[in-house]
Amino acid sequence: MRILSTLAITIALSTPAWPVEVLKNAPGPGQLRPGQTVYVESRSCGKGNVMMLTGGGNTGGNSRYAGHGEGREKSCVQRPS
Repeated sequence: MRILSTLAITIALSTPAWPVEVLKNAPGPGQLRPGQTVYVESRSCGKGNVMMLTGGGNTGGNSRYAGHGEGREKSCVQRPS
């Protein structure tokens, strides 16, 4: 019985409670909080995929130089359902 209740809780927590929004355009500089993730339509990712952007701590300047935080992370992922 305990295994069944654990399985039910795991399934309930792993399914999203709301649909994931896919943006038409990427947010501008400084509009993503560090660690915040958004999905964006992108032709460079191919059919059925979207670009996943994760905000970094770099709100200005060039992240290649010391003193600036990490830049945004970009990757192509399968479109979330």
